[in-house]
Parts: sequence; structure tokens; C-alpha cells
Amino acid sequence: MSEHTPGPWEVYCWADHTELAGYPSSVGNSDELGMEQADVCRIDCTEVTKAEAWANARLIAKSPELFEKLRELFQMTNPLITCDLSEFGRLRRDVERLLKEVDSDFARAEGKA
Repeated sequence: MSEHTPGPWEVYCWADHTELAGYPSSVGNSDELGMEQADVCRIDCTEVTKAEAWANARLIAKSPELFEKLRELFQMTNPLITCDLSEFGRLRRDVERLLKEVDSDFARAEGKA
């Protein structure tokens, strides 16, 4: 199993002389000089508005950070299911269900499921 392209990811734009100038073209990472190194994905601007294309690109670009924050949240809250929360039974069941779903999502995102 391989790991995802390391972040941070940036949004790159179409060149000014193209028909799609001002639209996002791809999401990827860059080297320390700011030179594009690897595309993570290309943004299809043909079926969506410019605003939607940018919203999609920004969300994709934030994926590594969001993934790490969600992982941290999972690790911080996972011990809750081992606590004695008998007076908070419903909360415990809800937290346990959510943590199982997040754990499953991690496995799928990492190609383990």
C-alpha cells in the first residue's frame, strides 16, 4: 500500500493566455522554491461554474490537513469508549458508533479496506 502525496497541497491555475484563465487547473504540491512538483488531481472546469470549480479545488487542496486533524480527533476521543460512562449510555453509544465509522473511513482512505 502506498501513502498519499504529502501535503500541503496547492491549487494551480490555467495560464493567462488560455481560454480557462482564472480557473483552477490542478491540485498538487510544490518544492521549497514554489515550483510545482506533482499533480494530485486535475480540476474539470467544463461542467461546473467557476465558483464551484474553485470550491472543489480548495476542498481537495485541504484534504491532507483535514485528514490529519480528523485522525487527531479520533485518537483523542477514542479513549472515551473505554471509560465508565454508564450514566451517559446514549452518548457512549453515539461516540462509539461515530468512532467506528471514522476508523472505517480511515481504512478506506488509506486503501486498507
